[in-house]
Amino acid sequence: MKKLLFITFSFLAWLFINLFFSKIKFHTEFEIHNFINYFLILWILSTFEHQDIQKILKYIIAGLLLITTISFYQFLILHQQPQGTLINPNILAGYLIMCIPVLIYYMKILPEENKILKYIFFLVLISIFLCLLLTASIGAIFAFMTAFLVVKFRWKSGILISIILFLILVLSGVIDKTSISDRIFWWLSSYNIIKENFLTGTGLGTFEYVYPKYRISKLSSMFAHSSFLQFTTETGIVGILLLIILITLALKKISNKYFKLSLLSILFQNFVDYNLYIFSNGILFCSFIGIANKLNSNTEISKISSNIEKTFKIMTIFLLIFYSISVLKLYFSTVYYNLGKNLIFSDELQIAESYLSKSLRLKKNAWFAYGQLSDIYQKKYKQTNDKNFLYKSIELLEIGIKYNPYCSQYYDKLSQIYAGIGKKDMSILYLKKFYEYGGKSRKYADY
Repeated sequence: MKKLLFITFSFLAWLFINLFFSKIKFHTEFEIHNFINYFLILWILSTFEHQDIQKILKYIIAGLLLITTISFYQFLILHQQPQGTLINPNILAGYLIMCIPVLIYYMKILPEENKILKYIFFLVLISIFLCLLLTASIGAIFAFMTAFLVVKFRWKSGILISIILFLILVLSGVIDKTSISDRIFWWLSSYNIIKENFLTGTGLGTFEYVYPKYRISKLSSMFAHSSFLQFTTETGIVGILLLIILITLALKKISNKYFKLSLLSILFQNFVDYNLYIFSNGILFCSFIGIANKLNSNTEISKISSNIEKTFKIMTIFLLIFYSISVLKLYFSTVYYNLGKNLIFSDELQIAESYLSKSLRLKKNAWFAYGQLSDIYQKKYKQTNDKNFLYKSIELLEIGIKYNPYCSQYYDKLSQIYAGIGKKDMSILYLKKFYEYGGKSRKYADY
């Protein structure tokens, strides 16, 4: 348990260190908030009483039933591939493979006299399995099967059987070869990012912006389609090693086979997908770790639980202070930004400039606000033909690039402005950078 505590502290410390090395600090800070949420939920659930845990499981199962019902509606009425309230079928499938073992566990702990309720839950379980099949997510189904084999036959036998089954599926054509080839391109592109940012990564939450520079195909993506690979690109080799050690130690402490099956299922899927980068699935994953920890029969945990609570109080206070101040600043900065952005379209430039300036006063690294302010000054130039507005626009775009050097659109805008004022060398320089950082098509302006 001391090892687990040490690694937990080390992991959180590295996330804050990673913020200083981040290429785009605004998004890293935002993503750190998610991890603070994860650890707080995990810790809070670990301190709940057993009767409270059962109530929480009821609410989770109720949510599962709702999402499954919506999924069947999408399939039967709308004639769509089910995705529930999640962003696509693969993410829904990841959610289901996490919940199925927990539902089975809940059925097991129901009193024997509640036979009717058990039959109802059994029918619900069948419907959820059917919903999983309807998602047609081979990755999720295979991950669930692999996790089952590992829990049932131990690691070596389970993984060996899974590899054999995988080869059979590939050779039989069950697995879409396009899906495999696309993932290989995403993974190779991710490898290129890791090579140049091996130790510290590019910063949490930055993959979407960094990827275009390093991609080896025309495929676009917000995710690496492998949570572990993406986490390596963002936090470096130090971050991924700490995460793997943390997960390994946490799983070793869990004796409940149903929760172990649940957690292993989603972990295996995330070798080929990005479910844990989706906030709802990340919250559920950490919730199940916290619940499993509470249900653990290991006496060492019950003995040290009070010490854990005392130790975590200091960390919790620090996290809450950072979280509260930072979230409020991020929230109001984003609110002012959106107000300013919307006012630009109605040509209320002065008010828009005021809101965008307020946004930057709260978060000076909000790189996207500089682009909107630049647009305001370009509009002012068109109204007055005063080139000073263009020079101010250039200054703002260069500051924006400082806070996000991977924004190809800013290089494009700079190239066009410099071309408009007759500085061809600077225009060509920024045009080259536009293409270097993954720019595809240009939006021409009239200067």
